[in-house]
Amino acid sequence: MVLPYAGVEIVFLWCAFQLIARHDADYERLRVADSEFCWEKCESGRVQSLRGNVAWAQLVVAVTNGRIALELRYQGRSVSVGNVASNEQRQLLRQDLARVLKIGAAP
Repeated sequence: MVLPYAGVEIVFLWCAFQLIARHDADYERLRVADSEFCWEKCESGRVQSLRGNVAWAQLVVAVTNGRIALELRYQGRSVSVGNVASNEQRQLLRQDLARVLKIGAAP
């Protein structure tokens, strides 16, 4: 009677490893050099990127129920930044980006 349950367990374990493998190479990178920035995100093999002049970029900060959400805007495009980071890490990222983008500190 135990054998069918062992088979189901193996199937669930295989599914879990497939999910982990799909997101194993995920990353998010934001580089600022001189007057240009380059944001790049790879999720499940799909790559998104945004690059441009730092002087024209905007950082939008929203605080909802104590959770900080960061959004980088440039030329009509908007990308969410730091989604997998903790709230404390997003707070540090917000401070660094505010300094680099030369904007006032947001709430």
